[in-house]
Amino acid sequence: MSTDTRKRSSKADDSLNTAALAHNLEALEFGRTCQSSAAGIAAGILGLTGINGFLLYLATVLFQAVIWETKAKGGWSLYFPDRNSLTWSHGNGLLTFVLLWVFFYGMVHMLSLLRNTLALPCSSVLSGGPVLRPVFGEIHQVRGRKRALKQTLTRQQRLERRIKREEKEAARKQYTFMERINIRRMKNLLSPSQQFPGRLVPENEVALPEKPTLDVFIKSHFKTQYYSVSEALLMHREIQAPNMYNNPNAPVRLRLELNMNTERQTKMVTSSDEIVPVPFPFKHNEKRTILAFVQDTKLQDLAVQSGAEIAVGQDMIKKIIKGQFRIDDYDFCVSHVDMASFILPLRGILKTRFPTRSNGGLGENLPELIEKFKNGVKLNIKADPVYPTWGLSDCVVGRLSMPDEQIEANVAAVVAAACAHRNPALGSFVNRALLMTIPGEEHYALNVSSWLPVASEEEIEKIEKRKNKKGKKKEEQKKEEDEDEEPVAVASA
Repeated sequence: MSTDTRKRSSKADDSLNTAALAHNLEALEFGRTCQSSAAGIAAGILGLTGINGFLLYLATVLFQAVIWETKAKGGWSLYFPDRNSLTWSHGNGLLTFVLLWVFFYGMVHMLSLLRNTLALPCSSVLSGGPVLRPVFGEIHQVRGRKRALKQTLTRQQRLERRIKREEKEAARKQYTFMERINIRRMKNLLSPSQQFPGRLVPENEVALPEKPTLDVFIKSHFKTQYYSVSEALLMHREIQAPNMYNNPNAPVRLRLELNMNTERQTKMVTSSDEIVPVPFPFKHNEKRTILAFVQDTKLQDLAVQSGAEIAVGQDMIKKIIKGQFRIDDYDFCVSHVDMASFILPLRGILKTRFPTRSNGGLGENLPELIEKFKNGVKLNIKADPVYPTWGLSDCVVGRLSMPDEQIEANVAAVVAAACAHRNPALGSFVNRALLMTIPGEEHYALNVSSWLPVASEEEIEKIEKRKNKKGKKKEEQKKEEDEDEEPVAVASA
């Protein structure tokens, strides 16, 4: 038996130290990674291309192999199980070399070439000739101007400029610093009236064509198209059909754009919340709690049976004033006529919920009053905070599953209740009425001219007389001011 076979058998009998072997392989992998990185950086900076770069990589690999052989002193079998370990992971090292080679070659050589190319004009690049630039050029003064070129101002122009400066200073002192900031913020904000779907401005549609020639068209390219309630409901039902939005019982929403102007320029229609009784009630899915003020015990039971949350008498008024009975849990309050004088101390506590004849909370027929607040429509009239002359009102007038005649009757009742807040002699209170669904952004303008109140000739004459009186007063004030200024001018002359 030869000596080589004996050595191999003895080595096979010995157990390998796995911790030492893992350490050796890790050191070998780290050295090869550093070698591949250094070779790639050197090849990129030197600008090697093609086979020259790979020869450099091969030379560094051989150089590292010599170092490892010298380090092991020829006894590589003491550190690695076989010679294949010495050639392990050369593929990963080659990928690292190529990556850094391409990266540094592009950074050093390609960017400098691109910079030199962009510095030359196109003509010199195409022709290859030198670039000729004139030594002397025309100088144009772009910024600033000479004082000598300023036009001399006349005395009248200086006076006008001084008056403008004084007006600006007076306007600036009119508001405090925080008030000016708030005004600036309000101007930058988008008013509720301008939010989708926006407000109708007839002046913006003067140059637009009247009607589209096709069934499919862009709304902004034509004037506002007005539909009847039945036509708008038909289009909404097509959109909410089961094969589209699948909401055939969607709530129908009425959006009213209002004109809040009154006879006085500084006074607008006040914001208000009220319940409008509609001829055809519907399920609005709102829980409305009602507090009833009734003296008679039988009427109290009747009020509770009709839908009131609780009915109280005269003995509870003192407890409400002292805070022993909470009224914040109730949305609306109704009262019998017999309790009208007893609930007067509660006016400051109930505020807008105080039952009166105007808001429909005071009467003799309690079941009818409770029915109104239970099934009526909430009508909210709100002024625009950015544009006070504009107003908005949103309310639900029915459901798509209801017949067209019923929804039309509810719309007419809501429009009539909204128009009662402004004198019809001042013009139309409703700028535009839109019929929408919840949820959904589709909107169709309604023709509500037949439901708007018509002002009588007497009301129109009264308003004209008031305007004429105001105009005469202004003219008299101007004349008095002119007469007061004339003596001063004569004295100065």
